[in-house]
Amino acid sequence: MIIINFRIEFKYQKCGISYFKNNAIEAGIGSIPYSWPATGVLEFLYTQLANISHSRMLIYKYYTCAAVLINRKTALTAAHCIKTEFIESSWTSQTNVLINVTYNNFNPNLESIYSFFFGMNKFVYYNYDLPHVQMGDVKDIIIHPNFNKETYENDIAIIKFVNEIELNRYTQIACLPKVQDQINPNKNHNKGYIAGYSSAGDSYNDVDQFNIILDIYNNSMCENVQPNKTKNWNVQYCAGEYDLHGNETSKCHGDYGSAMYVLEEINGKSKYVATGILSYDVPCRIEHAPAVFTRISSCIEWINKNSRY
Repeated sequence: MIIINFRIEFKYQKCGISYFKNNAIEAGIGSIPYSWPATGVLEFLYTQLANISHSRMLIYKYYTCAAVLINRKTALTAAHCIKTEFIESSWTSQTNVLINVTYNNFNPNLESIYSFFFGMNKFVYYNYDLPHVQMGDVKDIIIHPNFNKETYENDIAIIKFVNEIELNRYTQIACLPKVQDQINPNKNHNKGYIAGYSSAGDSYNDVDQFNIILDIYNNSMCENVQPNKTKNWNVQYCAGEYDLHGNETSKCHGDYGSAMYVLEEINGKSKYVATGILSYDVPCRIEHAPAVFTRISSCIEWINKNSRY
């Protein structure tokens, strides 16, 4: 009798598999369903009773980001998507209050605050048929130790799940840069691919996932993107939609936390490798719509060390 060590088999699961060819173009269109099987959605849902201007008020906060699955029990997202605090505005007292995200009766653990969804081509709204969606229950969140809340340098976090995500036609894991790839994307890459449900700087969500081909820019194109943030091109890079006629689709990026993919040859096959995490950007109406991405290759050793299971 031959006994297979499934743990070892899963650890070395092939990356970048897709059963559906994408249809990404530079203008940004609805993606062929399930053609980005490693791309998922992060959902933050938080409730707290807080004291605001001598009143006891129920605070409710909801937002979404993206995530990318890198093995059966691990995903990546932007560190700034993991909220430790947020500002709540009270229209009755005309005041802003800093709310610390803590465990309470409404949210006793990480699982009650964060939800992750994979295997989808529509956003996770109520009353939509989501036949292939899988939910990742959060076990742990590891924010990069050098994440800077002011400049957004090293804007990346690792999500560990309680149970394994099933890999199938609709959900797969993304390829990552090799440890020796110090700079990725490099001079051989001039195009990248991203999928999502919003163009983050424009603050809206579509029901259907879209995909788009982006231009990887000279980093100088991003110097004026949120200029109050210091740039560090060793751990970041710049990309956007170089549209000489102006963006007419309002689709120029993905969601914050979305993975940017570039085509590379892996074991003789051309595959999409996740090289960046969307960190911050400008609205689509801004000329050439530049955006800053966290460079995954700059922290690949940290990712490999903390994504083992």
